[in-house]
Amino acid sequence: QLLEEYAADQNNLNVVKQVADCYEQLEDFSNALTYFDWAYQLSSNDPSLERKTGELRERVQAQYLKDLKTWIASNPDHPEIEEQKARLAEMEGEMSTGLIDEARKRVERNPTDMQLRYELGQRLFGAEQYRDAIQHLQMAKRSPNLRIKVMNMLGQCYAKLKMSDLAAQQFEEAVSEITGMDETKKELLYNIGLLYDEMGEKEKSLEALKQIYASDYGYRDVAERVERSYGAG
Repeated sequence: QLLEEYAADQNNLNVVKQVADCYEQLEDFSNALTYFDWAYQLSSNDPSLERKTGELRERVQAQYLKDLKTWIASNPDHPEIEEQKARLAEMEGEMSTGLIDEARKRVERNPTDMQLRYELGQRLFGAEQYRDAIQHLQMAKRSPNLRIKVMNMLGQCYAKLKMSDLAAQQFEEAVSEITGMDETKKELLYNIGLLYDEMGEKEKSLEALKQIYASDYGYRDVAERVERSYGAG
C-alpha cells in the first residue's frame, strides 16, 4: 500500500518517511537509509532526518565491516585474504574519517547544539584525535544533560595523553555528581581504579574498585582485582 502511494507521488514527504520507517522496522537498513536520505532532501534539510540518515549510514557500513571481518576470520587460507585485510583496514579508515567529517559539518551548521559537540568529540576520541576531541567536549560540558558523560570522556582523553591528574579530576568530579550506583558510576569508578593503579596509587585504586565490588560482584574484572589485594596481604 505504502509503496503504491510512493509510486504515485515520490515527493510526498510523509509517505517517504513512512516507507523508511517500515524498512527500518524490518531491519532492512540499506533500504531504510535510501528512503530516509530522500526524505532528508525533500524536507529542506531537517536536522532530525539528517541525524537519522547518519545513524543508518553508520549502521549499514558497520554491518558490512562486521561481515567482512567474519569472512576474513573464516577464510584464513583464501588466496585473496591479504587483499581483503587491506580492504578492511582502508574501509575502517574511510568510515572513521567520513563520520568525523559528517559530525563536524553538523556542528558547523548548529554550533550551539551541545549534543552535536559531544558526538563530534566521541568520533574524534574513537579516531585517537584526543586533542581535537577535548575542545569540543569542554564546550559540551556546559550542558547539564551531557555533563557527566562528557566528563567521563574528557577523563579518558586526558588519560590517553598521560595527563593523569587532569583525568582523575574529571572522573572524580563526575562520580561526585551521581548519587546512586548506576552503570555510568560503575564505569567512572572503574576508570578511576585503573588510572590510580597506573599512577601507583594502589590504595585509591582499590577504594574505587571496592565501591563497585560492594554492589556488583560480576562487573568486569573487579572481583579478581579486589580479592587479589586481600590475598597479597
